[in-house]
Amino acid sequence: MANSNAFQDQFKKLRHRKEFLIILLFLFVIIIFWIGLGMFSSQQKLGITPEQKKLSAPLSPNIDIATLEKLEQKRQFQDYELQDFPIYGFYQDAGDVEKIDLRVGVEEATQEGVLK
Repeated sequence: MANSNAFQDQFKKLRHRKEFLIILLFLFVIIIFWIGLGMFSSQQKLGITPEQKKLSAPLSPNIDIATLEKLEQKRQFQDYELQDFPIYGFYQDAGDVEKIDLRVGVEEATQEGVLK
């Protein structure tokens, strides 16, 4: 009888191990399926749109000479020419807009030695 009791105990342990092994195997299959599904869905989301293909087209190496000539014809101003050029700022308070000559503040600051 002691022998049959030991046999039954070993059989119960084996059954518990078998159930534990089945649970681990089931979890392993679920994890593999989850990883495969994640990889498949990430492959479906990646891709190059037609707009991206259009933006990645190589630039034309041709230079527009007419545009360069227009740039060369533009006038450049010297510092002494810009001294009398008005600079205005607009201040809005409660719906009223006030135009302020910003040169006045700059001239006063340069005379005081703040801006140099």
